[in-house]
Amino acid sequence: MEFVNPFMLYGFAALLIPVLIHLFNFRRHKLLYFSNISLLKNLQEQTSRTNKLLHLLVLLCRLLVIAALVMAFARPFLPDENRLKPAKRNLVMVYVDNSLSMQARSEKSTLLDEAKLKATEIAASFNKEDKYIILTNDLNPAHERPMSGDEFIAEINKLNLSHFSRKLSQILGRTNTMRHEGYSQKVVFVLSDFQASTADLGNVASDTASHYFFVPLTAVKSNNVYVDSCWFESPLHHPGELAEMKARIVNDGSEEIKNLTVRLTVQDEQKAIANVDIAPASSAEVSLGFDLSEVGPAAGTFEITDYPVIFDDKLYFSFTVDQAIRVLEIYNSEANPWLKTLLEGDDQIAYESKQLKRLDFQGLKAYKLIILSGLETISGGLSQALTDFSRAGGSLVLVPAPAKVDMTVNALLSQYGMELAEKADTARSRVFSLLTEHPVFKGVFEKIPENADLPNVRKHYSIRNLKTADVQQLITMTNGSAFLAEGSNEAGKAYVFASALLPSWSDFYKNNLFVPVIYRLIFLSANEETLYHYLGTDAQVQIRTRAGHDEQVLHIRELDNDFDLIPLQNSYLGETSLTLNEAVEKPGFYKVTQENEPLAFLAMNDNREESKLNTLSRSQLEEQMKKAGIAKASLVERADIDQGRAFENLSSGTQLWKWFVVLSLIFLLIEGLLLRFWRK
Repeated sequence: MEFVNPFMLYGFAALLIPVLIHLFNFRRHKLLYFSNISLLKNLQEQTSRTNKLLHLLVLLCRLLVIAALVMAFARPFLPDENRLKPAKRNLVMVYVDNSLSMQARSEKSTLLDEAKLKATEIAASFNKEDKYIILTNDLNPAHERPMSGDEFIAEINKLNLSHFSRKLSQILGRTNTMRHEGYSQKVVFVLSDFQASTADLGNVASDTASHYFFVPLTAVKSNNVYVDSCWFESPLHHPGELAEMKARIVNDGSEEIKNLTVRLTVQDEQKAIANVDIAPASSAEVSLGFDLSEVGPAAGTFEITDYPVIFDDKLYFSFTVDQAIRVLEIYNSEANPWLKTLLEGDDQIAYESKQLKRLDFQGLKAYKLIILSGLETISGGLSQALTDFSRAGGSLVLVPAPAKVDMTVNALLSQYGMELAEKADTARSRVFSLLTEHPVFKGVFEKIPENADLPNVRKHYSIRNLKTADVQQLITMTNGSAFLAEGSNEAGKAYVFASALLPSWSDFYKNNLFVPVIYRLIFLSANEETLYHYLGTDAQVQIRTRAGHDEQVLHIRELDNDFDLIPLQNSYLGETSLTLNEAVEKPGFYKVTQENEPLAFLAMNDNREESKLNTLSRSQLEEQMKKAGIAKASLVERADIDQGRAFENLSSGTQLWKWFVVLSLIFLLIEGLLLRFWRK
């Protein structure tokens, strides 16, 4: 046992005071005369013995009270190997968790304000020669340099909430790499709410050079309701149509939420409103519809009202309203009449047909779906252009030529794990089954009757699975061969029919199956957009550029102010990859422009990991500290760093003074009970 104030042990001299009072407690006696005093003498002797015992017990209690108080003022402690040692020059690193979850409130203020107050109290407890480094979620280089106490306090007071969420292991990993030559010891304070989603102490690298002190800050109420995600029911957005959107609202608290209002706003106009009830620790989906009007990029929000954590009450999203899906049919001599009849004049589909010899390969990337209709050969240039088109997100549909299958056709199909037999199989067959769980048929048929009128097949090519990619039989014939197959890999996606679209090959062109299959292949080619991104986590975004303008620089501009960013960009096949990293720092809408022409909106949101306010308990923190294997780590209470006494408290091991205060009160209570009830 050691003492913070050993000079207070001189207070034990005060033990003489009650002893002296006890010894020199003179009392005056009054003389009384009795004829017979034997009975009185016996009573007096019994009373005297009882009083002596009482006085001794009271004296003992008073001595113990004084001794306990002296020990309390001397502040005894049990030495701890993790305690700070007095040093002339310390390097003190303070991590102030300024993530969005610190918006929650403690008893008097927000958790961030409390963390800032504790940080200033830490600085007040160290020497003037000590230097300080600030660590925050912003990873600001200006903070990560040694500074004086006054400068440290000034910078701490400037801290605001950060929109970037960090793992604790990432923050503490930076302390390991910071040099501390010239300092007696390195001290790291962690002021945080220790969210379960980010406090990964178990992944912190072992560090024997630093003293770590973890200070948990606790919110009074950890309930939170937030907009988690949203999506369209259909990936297609055309003007004049009714779009249906869904949003998931999460109740992260322990109380039921009644009649929570959810508002949908598109292009700064409120489109729909709904109320929802959410059970504790669960989520609910709300569906809202609105009319699509103008063609081009559009932006919207789902919004609720919740207090005190408000950063996640709004979810920004963006989408594009297309005039129509562009479809190209490439043919040798004549376009397929049934495809032309089906697709021409449809407002949702911009159908074009072009002869192979008049085809501009550079313009292929403007389409969503390309149908290779009866091509006998595919040149190397066209094959490369189609491969590039597919890699850029386009879909291919191949309808074989009736004459033969050339090796150049199979060279293209082999990229998707398929090839066609060179000669047609003339044995008659019939469509037997559909892969109904595939997206091509999902939602198309409620139930297929056993005697359904399915296409008859007179001739077909066998589709071989090369097993070099993911190949699925979407439509199967009675002989087990595929009538329609899909092949996909990192190069893209292709669909292959086994029969030519001719009456002499099959009656598929006039069967009830023809229309839904062709339309579903077209609609699936309209790739679903990424509606929103998260700050700090989505490092790259993909933007489709205007045809022939790949080399033009793209800008990212915030709608509400003068923010203008030229990000790192890489263009390939009509798409440009923009590297954001953490260049965009605030949630909201950003416009991507090319030569001042808007291409798309970017909807940036705060990371929803910060919305989950459940924190690690003290036992969980201690378990993770052990798992991390940090040699010098301690979990301390907020009170230990109050009133500028952090260094004094943390350099003295396990404090015992509180126990001695409790003992002194117990002995006082015993003395009072003796004096009150003994004689009774």
